[in-house]
Amino acid sequence: MEDLILLAARNAPLKSVGKLELQTGDKVRLAVQQLLLVKDTLCYLSIWIPKGDLGEAVQALTILLPRLSNLTHIELLHGHISVCNSQPQFYQGIFPLLLQLPLLQHLSIGEIKIQRGNYDFTALFVDYLEQQQTLTSLRLNHVAFTHSERLFELLLQSPQCTISHLDTPHLDHTRITKRLSKLSHYCLSDFNGYENVDHLELTVPVPKKERSPDRWNLVCDIIASCPSIQQLTITMTASSLPLRFLNALNWNYTLRRFYLKNESVSDHIDLSQLNLVIQAHPTIENKQMKDYLIQNGKHRVHLDV
Repeated sequence: MEDLILLAARNAPLKSVGKLELQTGDKVRLAVQQLLLVKDTLCYLSIWIPKGDLGEAVQALTILLPRLSNLTHIELLHGHISVCNSQPQFYQGIFPLLLQLPLLQHLSIGEIKIQRGNYDFTALFVDYLEQQQTLTSLRLNHVAFTHSERLFELLLQSPQCTISHLDTPHLDHTRITKRLSKLSHYCLSDFNGYENVDHLELTVPVPKKERSPDRWNLVCDIIASCPSIQQLTITMTASSLPLRFLNALNWNYTLRRFYLKNESVSDHIDLSQLNLVIQAHPTIENKQMKDYLIQNGKHRVHLDV
């Protein structure tokens, strides 16, 4: 509290609050008081939503959010909980508040698992997305939607939808017909219109069973069939990249930038063949390993090639 008072007195530009925990009683009221001290400069807020009765949390946010008019980023973090009977009031209360933020561009929600027989969170969420006019980026962190057709038709097809940067683990079979500046997801769905994506980010899972489908074939088809993709980011979960992927990358002459995220648990990763392909590639511009290899969210060079 004293630190925020000092910042406010100096008119210091506190721009980000890492995590606001919506607990109960005096702790909620104190958190609201603290944030209102820096309301003129705060633009990034992460809100941790607790289990149980959320009526007090909604009341606190009803006071707080309309006064944080400079917010551009909001995260609604749940952790491993399910939407149960106490949560409808939270989202019925929070979405109208988000509509009052004139500069909100980035929204992240999750992790939410919908329990059978509970309220239709998907419909409530879609109603909000249809009303908002400012969002350009949406991240759905393991949100298990029910009856998701209407949601993905809005996000992937509607020209009225303002969101151009979508990060979601899973897509349904809705074809992408609107232009997306970036799409991030697990490579699990069938080919569905990636030619309308500028920057594609794919996580290719390791097959859990011997007969599980190999998604690298889909990745190779995308590289060969979607010349509009200017940037490609691959998250590697195995210890190596298959040769057919390297061949597909080698024969693609439209990519401008390529990134590799290393999430493999292996102690030894051989990137020598990938490095040779990138060095000789006629159109990929970021050829140095420090520019295309991403580990733990940072560009670093410490793997043998």
